[in-house]
Amino acid sequence: MGGLFLAVFAVVPAYPAVPSEMVETAAVSENAATYTVILKEVGPNKVKVVKILRSILGIELKDAYNMVNEVPKVIKENATAEEVETLKSELEAAGASVEIKEE
Repeated sequence: MGGLFLAVFAVVPAYPAVPSEMVETAAVSENAATYTVILKEVGPNKVKVVKILRSILGIELKDAYNMVNEVPKVIKENATAEEVETLKSELEAAGASVEIKEE
């Protein structure tokens, strides 16, 4: 049984190591730009947009409701690329229109 176990692991290739220069460069390029996310239109699902803003931004119900009622409205400044993608995909799935500006 021990021989079979070793044979299975001998077939699995080892993952190549990534040079540290590549890792540092990737991290810097991701953080090089920040973005501003602007809610342009709410769409038909106002309640859903309010819930999304509350959950992603971690804000109170009143603040999210005010954002939705004051469109076009900046909802996030100095956002990372990951934050932008999350906000954009969630809000557009709810029927809202979002504009992204690179800073």
